[in-house]
Amino acid sequence: MKKRFLSILLSLCMVLSLFPTAAFADGEVMEPEVYVSKTTDTEDDCIVCDEETIVEDSAEAFVEVIVDDPEEVFVDDPVVESVEEHVDMIVEEPVEAFVDEIVEEPADMLAEESLDGTAELKSLLDNGGTVTLDKDYTITSQLQVTKGTVTLDLNGHVIRMTGSGERIINVAGQDTHLTLKDSSPNTEHTGLGLPDGGVLTGGGSSYGGGVFVNGNGHFTMEGGTIYQCSATSYGGGVSVASGSFIMEGGTISDCSAKNGGGVSVNAANSFTMNGGTISGCSATVYGGGIYVGSNGSSNSGAMNDGTIENCSATYGGGVFIDTSGCFTMDGGDVYGTVYLNHGGRIQTTSSGDCTSFYGKVTNYGTISNGICYDEVTNYGTISSGIYYGGIQNKSDGSVTVPYKTVTFQSNGGSSVPAQWFVNISTETAARQPSAPSRDGYEFKGWYN
Repeated sequence: MKKRFLSILLSLCMVLSLFPTAAFADGEVMEPEVYVSKTTDTEDDCIVCDEETIVEDSAEAFVEVIVDDPEEVFVDDPVVESVEEHVDMIVEEPVEAFVDEIVEEPADMLAEESLDGTAELKSLLDNGGTVTLDKDYTITSQLQVTKGTVTLDLNGHVIRMTGSGERIINVAGQDTHLTLKDSSPNTEHTGLGLPDGGVLTGGGSSYGGGVFVNGNGHFTMEGGTIYQCSATSYGGGVSVASGSFIMEGGTISDCSAKNGGGVSVNAANSFTMNGGTISGCSATVYGGGIYVGSNGSSNSGAMNDGTIENCSATYGGGVFIDTSGCFTMDGGDVYGTVYLNHGGRIQTTSSGDCTSFYGKVTNYGTISNGICYDEVTNYGTISSGIYYGGIQNKSDGSVTVPYKTVTFQSNGGSSVPAQWFVNISTETAARQPSAPSRDGYEFKGWYN
């Protein structure tokens, strides 16, 4: 018990000896001091420092190094300065560069290329021979072919006219020959809304929006497409004022004019269609597909093959033949109406072949041959041909030569026109007409 008491007492003494004597001075206030241990090799080594030094100085240093400096660095450099730098470099400068280089500069380059393209293409054509395109061209004024023989191979490329009131090509001169062809007819023009292959497009003038032939020039079309060209007067696609146009192939499509949406051929000049297609063309007055003008006794048009389709006009959606105009039609197909004005003529030179007409025909002139699958309204003269849709003679209309007819009795059903075989030397079978209709009855067929 005594040992335990002595142990406790000794411990209390040791504790009390740890307090500094100044702390117990009577009535004196002392600045507190702190013991800061310093790790050394000797456990008893220690230093005594002011609180001001340890707390204020060291704390200040701590704040400056650990808190203030890093915070300042973090805020100023990574967040403010680096973000501004990032905006300048990544957002502002590249956007400016993108606008300047990608939008503005190429637009300027396009304008320059358009002007250069016009001059370059004119120069190529002036050199004559065969010109094979290796790129698309945008032009602002018409191209002139005024001498020699020139072959223009579109090679799947596009010539686009952007100049106002400018046709694409003018062919002029008695010894001038232009041939248009396309050696890459399957080339696609993605996103441009153009037909495949080589294309002439965008031309517009009073005569011949696509090609104008005058001064006894000569134009042959073997391939390519003349597309969406227009004329305020004649020949949206091609106009022949003086000279000739031979269409061996290719397409004239979606062209328009007052007269001759696809092709216009005027007095004492010639158009020969041996192939190709005229499609989707229109005229506000005469001849959506072809307009054949007055030309006295000369043949101004001939159709040996090819197709005219989906064309429209007030008079003669497919073909309009004006006063004294003549169209020799030995082959090919015309889908659409045909109109012959007073003195206009359709004739053939072949005893066997002739053009097939699948639309209504209005005749104030003379029809010498042809196969008509729809009705012919006749105010003029018919001297030969097969008329599966029948002939309706009006006022002065007449069939001047022997003919045979096959009539159909529908036994109370809708009427069926008689089929006319006019001046046909060989036996030709009648064609089965469309079935008639009658309410409450079912048509079973024809019998003799």
